[in-house]
Amino acid sequence: MVILQTCLSECVPQYVALMDFKSLNGEQMSANSVAECQTACDNRPECVGYDFVSPDGCWLRVNLANAVMDAPSSEGVTHYRLVWNCAGTHL
Repeated sequence: MVILQTCLSECVPQYVALMDFKSLNGEQMSANSVAECQTACDNRPECVGYDFVSPDGCWLRVNLANAVMDAPSSEGVTHYRLVWNCAGTHL
């Protein structure tokens, strides 16, 4: 997979979406949309991704040590994995 970072005056973290997939051990957040959930993740330097399912909400994955990324599939849940952060790091 190749992620291209476009030249923007403001950094925009890049995520890849995995449909019907969830990771385990997340921190539940109050978020009503994918955009709110992503903003919560973007504002936490240790966040490596998040899961979102409506209407249940948002779960942040706050570090690789506690984010079990190979959890079984889960219909209706979308996992968003951070692949490029604003520090210029590919994850």
